[in-house]
Amino acid sequence: MLLPVEILTLIVAHTDADDRHALRAASRDLRSAVDAGCKALTLTRPRTCTPAVAVPALHRAAACCHRWGGVRALTLKDLGAECIRPALALLNSAARHCPELSSITLTRLDRELSLALTSCLSSCRLASLTSLALAAPKHGQPLLLTPLGELSSLTALTVVGRSSGASAAWLPPSLRRLRLGAHGMNDSGIGGTSWLDAIGACCSLEVLELSWLDPFDLGEKPDDPDEELDFSEFYASVGQLTNLRELSGAFSGITFDNDDDDEDGADGYRIDCLEPDLLLPSLTALRRLALYIGCDGRWDELKPAVKGPLSSLAAQCATLEELAFDVEPEDDVDAALVPCFPRLDALNVTFTQHESYPPLLRQTFPAVSRLIVGGMASPDGAIMDFDAVASLPCCTSLSILVAPDGGELSFFGRMGALSGCSTLTHVRLCSLPQAPLEQCLELAIAPQIRVLEVHDCTFDKELSLDALATSVRAVARRREGFDVVVQQEQIYPAPGLLSLEMLHN
Repeated sequence: MLLPVEILTLIVAHTDADDRHALRAASRDLRSAVDAGCKALTLTRPRTCTPAVAVPALHRAAACCHRWGGVRALTLKDLGAECIRPALALLNSAARHCPELSSITLTRLDRELSLALTSCLSSCRLASLTSLALAAPKHGQPLLLTPLGELSSLTALTVVGRSSGASAAWLPPSLRRLRLGAHGMNDSGIGGTSWLDAIGACCSLEVLELSWLDPFDLGEKPDDPDEELDFSEFYASVGQLTNLRELSGAFSGITFDNDDDDEDGADGYRIDCLEPDLLLPSLTALRRLALYIGCDGRWDELKPAVKGPLSSLAAQCATLEELAFDVEPEDDVDAALVPCFPRLDALNVTFTQHESYPPLLRQTFPAVSRLIVGGMASPDGAIMDFDAVASLPCCTSLSILVAPDGGELSFFGRMGALSGCSTLTHVRLCSLPQAPLEQCLELAIAPQIRVLEVHDCTFDKELSLDALATSVRAVARRREGFDVVVQQEQIYPAPGLLSLEMLHN
């Protein structure tokens, strides 16, 4: 527990002169050591304190910057407009005395304070500044981001929250990593398409993460309410980023016009899917393609956003390592053109028809070790071909799922065929209706399977999940190193290729 300053002062007052001299010397040495080791500085206003409390703290920090030359990261959080002058003083002082300052995070600041600080960043010559994260207050005014475009040293930028439509040319050309996001699925949207107008300048961009953008962020609202949104600007702007290695994120599948008085009765504007033929032809360096669409405001109903035949990925097949994709059948003329994905390790896939499967799954995906397959809220349902999946030569982890209240998952072959996959060690069954009980138990005795998870499933025979858990655990006791998880609740988060950080911002 920390002692109050008053008590420390009282202790010092009751020591003799020699001890006080030693204490002062020790304190100086300690302060010097702390100052020399200070690498990160965070200033925030506790929610229980009045706004004015942060002002003197900012002044003190600005006055001490000359002692903190090794600071590399600065975070300002939950500060109001009353902090503009001391915050600017701190930033200018850090620019003079902290040559290693490379990362700045501005979280939930007043709009005017954010604008003042971002404008100051472009003029105070922070030569080492390479990373900036900016998060708007959840219910505050949209941010004006135009000053960011002048930060020529930035290589990584994160913006969470809505931006003003007046923002122009706000993405620096030097960026290599860009993350744009709303506060969450139920607060979707980042304020429109100004980011598409600006992203064309980012020729060196390698990583693009998009979190809970809504349809209005991908296309302008049409004048005629009966027309659909036109996503051609999104396809053209993102499709020209030829150095892009990672394209990932989740979109809100539906948004409503703010002019509609009754959203319950409106159809809204939707993102049903993204077309690979329009988005991907020039993105030949992609290693990770993991875009999802969230349905009806539910975390457990994410489906792969990019939909098409596997031949539409021919330009990326040699480089892809992670992929989320909704597979359509090949046209007859392209049936022999299904590419091989030699480096693909993680695959989240929906096969809407049995004809969507390539002729030989093992030849198409020879290196896949983590496979997630199932309905994922697809209105057309999905097909699970157990024999094809069991043939994969490197698959170690398999998740089979149906989104609750989503489309159906039809089975081809026997689930027990998975027991023949010699590399498979982890099987997860999620929300399967009328799963074949006997074949599920076959998985429990397959010697190579070390982990079996069953979440929110029903079976073709009357059996409670408690009884299933008891039966499978009886098997587990006879097998060293075998683990089983049986739950009535839906799994959260649903299996996918996105991190919790990206889903929640």
